[in-house]
Amino acid sequence: MPEPLCVPAAVAAGLLSISRALFYQMNSDGRLGPLPLAFGRRRVWRVEEIRAWTAHNCPPRAAWRKIVEAAKEVDCGQA
Repeated sequence: MPEPLCVPAAVAAGLLSISRALFYQMNSDGRLGPLPLAFGRRRVWRVEEIRAWTAHNCPPRAAWRKIVEAAKEVDCGQA
């Protein structure tokens, strides 16, 4: 079975080896870099982005957004 592209908070927290409560707290206060995607009332996080975020040593959201935007600029410049 293929790995899911997006996961709910409980699974995302498990990927990070933290509790769901801490995951939500980090999301709320900006320590969690990746933003959730919204599907109606449901919120999910991209597994690929969680992995990339941890590869960059888990910077806070503001710093992570800059990293993501810089990567998009590089990708656009190569197209």
